Amino acid sequence: MRNFAWAALLAGVLAGCGYVAAPLPPSLSIPVPITALRVVERGGNLAVTFVIPALSTDGLALKRVDGAELRIGPNVNPFEMGQWLSGATRVGIPAGQPGPVAKNFPVGNWVGKDVVVGVRVAGPKGHASDWSNLAPMRIEEPVPAPADFEVKMTAEGVKLTWRSEAGSFRILRRGPDDKQALPLSTAEKPEYLDPSAEYGKSYEYSVQAIHGAAESEVSPVLEITPVDKFAPGVPGGLTGLASAATIELAWERNLEPDLKGYRVYRSTDGGPFVKLAETGAPAYSDRDIQPGKRYRYAITAVDQVGNESAQSAPVEVAPQ
Repeated sequence: MRNFAWAALLAGVLAGCGYVAAPLPPSLSIPVPITALRVVERGGNLAVTFVIPALSTDGLALKRVDGAELRIGPNVNPFEMGQWLSGATRVGIPAGQPGPVAKNFPVGNWVGKDVVVGVRVAGPKGHASDWSNLAPMRIEEPVPAPADFEVKMTAEGVKLTWRSEAGSFRILRRGPDDKQALPLSTAEKPEYLDPSAEYGKSYEYSVQAIHGAAESEVSPVLEITPVDKFAPGVPGGLTGLASAATIELAWERNLEPDLKGYRVYRSTDGGPFVKLAETGAPAYSDRDIQPGKRYRYAITAVDQVGNESAQSAPVEVAPQ
């Protein structure tokens, strides 16, 4: 009976202990493959960007890596990985930890050829990841950056001009609330008008030439703070109708968004034009008239900052 009790106690103790598995082998710290390789031909270089992963293939965090390896080789049809590797040029990329990488490499003797670019990264123990997504591309003749880039203010907006033989262009702008230059638009000829720039705010402009999949380096950055020095258009269609007590004037409405109003000028019996009144509407009633006199009128348009147009074509009216 005593031996049975001890046996039961021992069985209970053993049952309360979980199964002890064999110890896991140490991690090889192989990084997961890079999945966002991007390659752009810019000027005489290949601009390569990718992100080194922060995880190993067994799901452990990687705090450091042992560099990356980029390969560029011929794009043969049909594509075969081993053949590509055997003919590819190797470029070592120093790297010490996970995160974004951006490097430029000369296009060298690949101009005019179809190539494939790939990259892989070595973990802290020297074991390399699988290859990234492969980036096929054709290396074009380097595209020169636009020359003689100029920026100036016009009544219609900020006007950009430059010199280049490329067929298309990317316009970049950094506005007052932007941390960096952002794509604004594209152009098919070496000029661009930005009508959205606001007076009194500073802007930085640059431009890139584009040919096929290749692009130039960015032009020099030019800054401008638009200032409104542009008067509204001259009012048109001025007419005058006289009665015994008044002369009624009317003209076509200006369409400028910053229009403030109009100034009415009058000449009496051939004398000089003198400002008679200001009005916000395209009409005015002149009640300070005398029979027998000849009156000539002209109208100007004025914007919010005081820029005034030239005088309209005058109209002559004689009270009845």
